[in-house]
Amino acid sequence: MEIHWGKGSSFNLGRIPDNEVRVERVKDQNGEWYFLLSDSKLTYLYCDNSRYKTIDELTVAVEEWLRMKGRI
Repeated sequence: MEIHWGKGSSFNLGRIPDNEVRVERVKDQNGEWYFLLSDSKLTYLYCDNSRYKTIDELTVAVEEWLRMKGRI
């Protein structure tokens, strides 16, 4: 799965091609990433409480959640 991340001030906002789900990535005080998902109906569709050392790990977690919920 691919996430198209924004540039400039929207660096942490991403879109998944052919999907209404949007991704926001956040880096915590320890330098680890977590994510929030939203769609056209819910601003906070899902807030992840796990932490990921890399964006690749975060992307895998997003894909797993989307598959588990039948969104892809």
